[in-house]
Amino acid sequence: MLFHAPLTCDRIQLSISKEDDLMTLNKCPECGCKLTQEMIDANMCWECGKILDESFLDTETIREISEQAGDINPFSKKEVKEHKLTTGFNFENKCISEYLGLVSGETVLGTGFITDFKASFSDLFGMESKAYSQNLKDAKQAALYDMIMDSISKGGNAIIGISYSYITFSGNMIGISVNGTSVKVE
Repeated sequence: MLFHAPLTCDRIQLSISKEDDLMTLNKCPECGCKLTQEMIDANMCWECGKILDESFLDTETIREISEQAGDINPFSKKEVKEHKLTTGFNFENKCISEYLGLVSGETVLGTGFITDFKASFSDLFGMESKAYSQNLKDAKQAALYDMIMDSISKGGNAIIGISYSYITFSGNMIGISVNGTSVKVE
């Protein structure tokens, strides 16, 4: 769907697409998560279910999408943000009342040709590869979010003993796994 708003200025007519406005979004206006190209193409943030530009949709479609988004992620942002995390095995001034079991989150990252090309220059000059670093940070956040959701679904409000593992697959693919123990703290 492509909508255009014509503008006339000094006898020159320009056509501005609303999709161009979506392309300039970097973060979701609702939850602040980084938007991927797939999210922009779908006109929706997959983390919180926010429709990025409602002018593309009729009211019935907006209502249906909002209901489905609640089904996909039934946990509140507050539960996710307040989930306590540590690489250690306890929390200062907190008592672990229940151990709920192992939780994990995984993601696989494709480095991509352009990232590899940029990294080769960084490697040549002995510099940090900003592209690889940002991709790894994003992948770690995605894996951590999955693990937190797993913990919340088990009734936990904290995770102890967090550790990350990195796996290299063929074809420039990197797997990131994060594990921990879901607990209830008081």
